[in-house]
Amino acid sequence: QDIVVQEPALGGKTTRQYVVLEPASLKGPLPLLLWFHGQGGSGIGDAEGWANVTGLAACAEANNFLMVLPSGLDDYLNETVTAYGPDNPDGVESNNGLNNLGSGWNVGAGGDEKTCITSKDKTGNLQNATETLYACYSSCVKLKQCGRCNWSTCHDDLAFVKALLSHLADTYCLDLSRIYVGGESNGGMFTHYLSQELPSTFASFLPIFALPLLGYSSGKTGQMLRHGEKLAESAFITYHDRQDAIIPMDGGAATDLGWAWYYTPLDAVVQAWSGIHECSAVPTDLNLDFPATDSWKCVEHTGCKSTKKVVKCLYDGSHGSFPQKGADGNTAFWFFNQFRRQSPATWS
Repeated sequence: QDIVVQEPALGGKTTRQYVVLEPASLKGPLPLLLWFHGQGGSGIGDAEGWANVTGLAACAEANNFLMVLPSGLDDYLNETVTAYGPDNPDGVESNNGLNNLGSGWNVGAGGDEKTCITSKDKTGNLQNATETLYACYSSCVKLKQCGRCNWSTCHDDLAFVKALLSHLADTYCLDLSRIYVGGESNGGMFTHYLSQELPSTFASFLPIFALPLLGYSSGKTGQMLRHGEKLAESAFITYHDRQDAIIPMDGGAATDLGWAWYYTPLDAVVQAWSGIHECSAVPTDLNLDFPATDSWKCVEHTGCKSTKKVVKCLYDGSHGSFPQKGADGNTAFWFFNQFRRQSPATWS
């Protein structure tokens, strides 16, 4: 389905796409799950692939959730241009045709040249690391938000989410205290970004093998610190594969050949959420009765004064893998069904 989003900074309107998976009964109020795909993906691709193989779609149907899967944009330029940004006001040559990473989500880091490996970093353990090249998508070129670390569109994905939520609220009878959000990889990074930009909207967050870029764990201007009271109404759970070389759970530089970004350590992210909810600093084992493989193990920061939960689940695997037997979906909906916001969601 299509929706038109106003983007005055880019001089007009943008048509965006999303997929809706409706439950058998539309009798409301319905809980809503927004799910964001990874880099290079699409809403239809995740609806037919990821949501099925992980059990998320089946669990959404079984729990009478409306599940909506938006699509990111790929507006790369297949040509060489002069690109401008905060760190290159005089412009540099951007060879876009060699570095198209496909569709993705804007997490507010366009033009920041401190989030990736550059030539001066190629020493010690990073001497064989991939150095990024200037490659700027057309929206970033137009907005002068280009930089060596750019890897996605600069379209206003936050405006897209707000417009989509308003449209869905007008179309369906939604329970505005039960809107949930999650995503895998870049979609999970966007989930982190939404926690910073829309602190009064979601009942819980679920990023999967996804971390904020280094320097963005609390938002570009410390939004999570400023909005802790609002975020205390939102529970947090995350899954991560232990052997991830693209977004490593320990943070720092990606070690996968061809990937060149720095990430916040997973434990630092989880501890921040534990602080927001005033939970125990030391997590304890969380024993779930769902079948799982790949040494699936969850821990919980208990005793949260907010009465919410902060949970981390790890499993053996590489970036893009997931535990078999439906552990993803079963754990997610066990978690979602425990929480709602005390106040209805807002997103203006």
